[in-house]
Parts: sequence; C-alpha cells; structure tokens
Amino acid sequence: MYQNELDVAVDAALKAGAVIRSHMGRLRAADQELKGMNDLVTVADEAAQEVILERLTSAFPDHHVLAEEGDSSETMRTETDGYLWIVDPIDGTANFVHGVYPHAVSIGLQHEGRLAVGVVYELGRDELF
Repeated sequence: MYQNELDVAVDAALKAGAVIRSHMGRLRAADQELKGMNDLVTVADEAAQEVILERLTSAFPDHHVLAEEGDSSETMRTETDGYLWIVDPIDGTANFVHGVYPHAVSIGLQHEGRLAVGVVYELGRDELF
C-alpha cells in the first residue's frame, strides 16, 4: 500500500548515510554547535537533512515535512492531516561527533495521524530497518 513511499524513504536514508560517512572523522569544532543542553547539531546533520528533504519533496511535493534540524523553507510544516514525513538526519549526533556508534538516519511517514512507513539506517553495522 505504501511501497512507493517506502522505496523513496529507503533511497533517502541511504543517500543521507553516504553524506554522513563523508563527514566522519572530519568534523572541526566550527562544524558543530549546541542547539540546547546536550543537543548538538553539525554540518553533517544539516547536509544529510538537505539530501533527505530534496528526495522526499521531489517525490511527494504535496506532503508535509517535520525535520529535526528545522528549516525556513515552506516544506517545514507540522500539520497532522494528510501525509507528514518525520525526519531525524542523524539520530545520535553526540555519538557521531565522538566517532562512536550507534547513530542512524531515521525517517517516518505518518498518514492521517497513523504511522505508515518507518526507515532506520544504522551506519555502524550498515543495517537498514
């Protein structure tokens, strides 16, 4: 029923994983900042999120998106009716910054208030759930 959405989410997660890997071991202090207490964001989070949003919004321009790192674009909405993609580009950013696992790409799709699709790509073991 949601096969196309699942395929797109998997593709987005794998592409984001490649972006994240390209940043591993290369972060400088200037590449990260604190969003809140014990809540980091890095250039890798932002770059991975951009890849995910580009893939999702090009495939589903009428869907809404709620993303961890925020965005000033009109794709960032929080309506719960219809389709809502929920994105965390690096779930476990603190681990990522310290070069330890686990950290993962997490993408979910809510449809009419119910979870329809969920994708987690754990980079340390290269496992896709």
